[in-house]
Amino acid sequence: MTGNHPPYKGITEAKEWAAHQGFEVFSPGSGCTHPVHFAISDRGCVSLVCVRYPKYRDFNTGHIEYSCRTEIAKLRALAVTGEIFREIWVRKKREIWYRYLVLAGSIEELI
Repeated sequence: MTGNHPPYKGITEAKEWAAHQGFEVFSPGSGCTHPVHFAISDRGCVSLVCVRYPKYRDFNTGHIEYSCRTEIAKLRALAVTGEIFREIWVRKKREIWYRYLVLAGSIEELI
């Protein structure tokens, strides 16, 4: 993501990919602002998703934690219950998305 504008094209592609994977996709209303771009439900588990294009194309958790630190902090600041998860999605190619679960003190890659 560059500047203060969400990656609209990437968000649309991420939603399409999520639907193709069998997730239920929920889009926020037009008044919703960053950091949550959409939500997914997978077998009863709900996640809030933020889409990012990191500057560096290294997808290990350490690099993602650094390059997405602002969005991770914003996701952690959201007041949600323990049943709702927070995720950062980054893209390598249009059809390849990396998903990271944002926890209180770390992130984990979801496979």
